Amino acid sequence: MASTAQAVNSNGVRSRTAVGRPGDQSALVRGLGYRALRVLMDVVEGAEIMPVSGPYRAAIGRVGTMDTQDVYASVLTAAERAKLLDPALNDAHALYHATHDALLGILRDPAGLGPTLRTTALVYAILRGPRKLELRGERDWIAVAMFGSIGAPRPAWEHDAVGLGIYNL
Repeated sequence: MASTAQAVNSNGVRSRTAVGRPGDQSALVRGLGYRALRVLMDVVEGAEIMPVSGPYRAAIGRVGTMDTQDVYASVLTAAERAKLLDPALNDAHALYHATHDALLGILRDPAGLGPTLRTTALVYAILRGPRKLELRGERDWIAVAMFGSIGAPRPAWEHDAVGLGIYNL
C-alpha cells in the first residue's frame, strides 16, 4: 500500500481560500464540506497550508491502490496521527461513514477497485469541526474530501474524480 499522510496544526488549516478571501462575507456561512473541498483543492494546487485559529482541525494525505480497504486504512491512520478522533468508537465509526460516502463519489459503484480491475491515486483532506462557524456550540462533524484519478491499471486510461462525505460525531 502506497500511502502518505501529513497532520496539520491542531488549530486547523488555512490556505489561501479555506478560511475565505478578505471581504468575502459569504465565507462565514459556508459549511464544513465546502471548507474540506477548498483545503483539498489548495493541497492539489500546491498552496501552502498554514495553521489558523478557529474550531477546525485537519489532516491531509495521499493513497494509491487497487484495494478499497487501503483507502479506509490510510484515512483512518491520517486522522489518528493528527489526533482528530476521540478514543471512543463513535468517532472512528463516523470517519468510516464519511470515507465511505467520499469513496462512493470517486468509485460511482460500490463494487470496489480490485475486483473490477480499477486503480486509484487519491489526495484527501479530513476536516473536523462545526458544520458552520455560527454553530460552534453543537457537537463536531467530520468531513472527508477526496480528489484523484481512477481507471484501469494502464497508463492514460484513468480520469479525474472527486468525492465528499460528511458525518456527525
